[in-house]
Amino acid sequence: MRAYAALAAGREVVLDVQSGCGRSAAPADLSGYSLARYVTELEGLRAHLRLERMIVLGHSWGGMLAPAYADAHPDRISAVVLAGSAPTWADFAAASRLWLAELGPAAVATAARGPHAPGYDALTDRYYARHLCRLAAPPPWLAAEGAMVSRNPVYVHRNGPTEFDFSGALASLDGRVALRSLRVANANHLRRVRRSPGVGRAQDRRAGSAGPADRVRRPQPHQSYRGPAHIVGATAAFVATVAQATKRLGALAAAGGPRYGSGMDVPGLPRSAFGDSPALADALLALVLAETKTATCWAARDGVRDTAVGARWVVLDGSGVARAVLETVALDIVAFDRVDAGFARDEGEGDRSFAGWRAGHAAFFARNGGFAPDMPLYCERFRLIAAL
Repeated sequence: MRAYAALAAGREVVLDVQSGCGRSAAPADLSGYSLARYVTELEGLRAHLRLERMIVLGHSWGGMLAPAYADAHPDRISAVVLAGSAPTWADFAAASRLWLAELGPAAVATAARGPHAPGYDALTDRYYARHLCRLAAPPPWLAAEGAMVSRNPVYVHRNGPTEFDFSGALASLDGRVALRSLRVANANHLRRVRRSPGVGRAQDRRAGSAGPADRVRRPQPHQSYRGPAHIVGATAAFVATVAQATKRLGALAAAGGPRYGSGMDVPGLPRSAFGDSPALADALLALVLAETKTATCWAARDGVRDTAVGARWVVLDGSGVARAVLETVALDIVAFDRVDAGFARDEGEGDRSFAGWRAGHAAFFARNGGFAPDMPLYCERFRLIAAL
């Protein structure tokens, strides 16, 4: 966490060294170190510092603590930033197994024998050099803090002995419920998703479908970051963007938000129609105005378009007339064959069945650039702000 102190340039930064960590006294009883305890401690720290609202940055395990805190104390959060984290502890374990396998069968066998096995310490050094810090000359504090962590009984109890052995008390931790409670998701992660070859310019029409599900990418080590300064610089830029957006949204809420009236023109907002024909555009618009349709999707090859979580856009009818203002509330990339039945229902189309969604959208994509069962889609949920 020490590298994140550099974020203090231009803002107040508080590094939360949780109880049982850092220079805390060694605990006699490990059983009380739970997610609920750390949520309570973080709220106590906020109250002690008299902070009205905070941007909370959760790194690694903190990426589960931060949403849990936001879920418990939504009035104390202005934004949540997640870095190097995963939705469940099982995801951490699954990724570590993939990366461990890259070191060969002997490494996997050594890891399986446990931390007291011959060669385990040497394996740990190899794994960390490949997947934790690949700098030729790591900063001096990293080795010191790494040694402190590996000897920490709370870390070993909750995580497991190493960063490739997640056998501790957190093994069953699932942060997805807390993540779903967040009203504003990460809008900028889409800029960092690896796009498949052939992603083209944004087109003007949306297909109508899809929803939140698993990301369409295999866990990867942090190959894009070249050291502490690089990752802190990227994080600082993102935090600044979040702070700006939060400030704008706060001002918008204080003013009651923009007001739209029937038939009013809405200058400045992106415009788009659903479907690929005037008749389909009108049919899907009717579902939107009835608030039956609250989700849509389009092929990732068409690009991300002018949208992000919290952004508003205008829906056109089949004649190109502005008819509604929508606000994006969730945006993700999902493979066609990973879209779930719940999202298909929220599309609101046809009989709202999963089978109907799959058949209709397969046909749509086939006639608009090609279809494949595993093709990535941009999947969006939205809410109706106003009918025009």
